[in-house]
This record gives sequence, structure tokens and C-alpha cells, in this order.
Amino acid sequence: MANIITSAWGFVRNRIRFLHPLIVQNLAVLIFIIALLVLANYYWFFPLLERAEEQNVLLQRSAALRAQELLLLFLDLTFEDLADFGNRLNDNQADYQETANRIFESRRDVLNLLVADASGQVLFPTLKRDGTTSLFPASVTEAIFFKEAALSGKKYISPVFFTPQGPALQISVPISKGGKVAGVIASDIDFTLLWGIVSRISVQSGKIYLVDERGTLIAHPDTA
Repeated sequence: MANIITSAWGFVRNRIRFLHPLIVQNLAVLIFIIALLVLANYYWFFPLLERAEEQNVLLQRSAALRAQELLLLFLDLTFEDLADFGNRLNDNQADYQETANRIFESRRDVLNLLVADASGQVLFPTLKRDGTTSLFPASVTEAIFFKEAALSGKKYISPVFFTPQGPALQISVPISKGGKVAGVIASDIDFTLLWGIVSRISVQSGKIYLVDERGTLIAHPDTA
């Protein structure tokens, strides 16, 4: 092996000896430029790319946080509207239809309204956005939205489900009277309108899309 290397080097040295000095000079300059470019990539270009990538990640994270804030604000406002609806019913149940119509007019994402007492019995026919009513179910005692709101006194948000109109979720809030839970109000919420708000957030590189806790795609800029 040593003999092969020695022979190869002797061949190259003999060839270089017969090269024109200008060619040797140009070759040296070329090698210098290549070495300079390699060093420049290592000490400047690659770190610059890393900083650009880090900046891009920060921008995307900021956009995602803004989207999250809008989601939480939307849910908080929806809970407040349903709680206000419950307070109005406490004052006057005779205005149930009129009060419900006000919510449907002000909230295009509210698909229906259901009101149950503390025992789980539905107090009024369930109102739908299209003006129709339903007597089913008569009792929601075993429904998870009722158990969370009435028995635990908590606000409830269901996993996202899909309707012919698009993604939706169910929420419920307890109705309080005299410091005790007097009933529950539940509603299905159209997620399409909310996504329209979130999708307005600009992202310089990439796109915002939404998945639920199961990894199911809920909303994407490409609605198809």
C-alpha cells in the first residue's frame, strides 16, 4: 500500500513539474477560494440559516398562541351568553322563545338550545336555529354534558363532532339560583364561523390548522 501511494505521489509531482507556472498559480487561487467558501458556510451561512429557522419557529409559535387566545375568548363569550340566557329564564320562563330568538339572531354559530332542570328533565322543547323544535330527549340525566354542569357545577366542552354543515361542539353551563344549581343549558356550536376568525391570522411561513385531542383534523385553510 505504501508503495502505491509513493508511486501515485511521484506521478502527480512529475506532472506538476511540467505545468505552466500560471496554471499552478490559478490552481492555488481556486483552492484558496474553495477553502474560503467552505469556511464562510461554516462560520456565517449555516449559523444564519439556523437563526432564520429559529425566528420562523418563534413567529409560527406566536401565531398559534394568537389563535389559541381567540379560541378561548370565543368559548368564554359563548359561556357568558348561555349563562345570561339562563339568568333571563330564572326571571321569566314565559319569555323562553323570545329570549332564545335573541341568541339565534346575535350568535349565528348557536345551532340549538336545550334547557333542563336539576333532575335532568328537559323543561322546554329543544329549539333549533331553523325554527323547528324537538321533544326529544325528555331527560338528559345520563348525558355527560348534564353530569358535568349539574353534578360538578362545571362548564362542559365536548370533543369536536361533524355535522353536514361542518365541525361542531357541544357546550353546557349550570344555571344557578340561590347559590345552588337549578338547571343546565346546553347548545351545539357551529365551529365553521370560529375557524373563519382564526384563519385570518397571518403566518409568514406555513399555515394554521386545527386538530382535536385525538389528532382529527378539524379545520384547515383548504376547506376541501
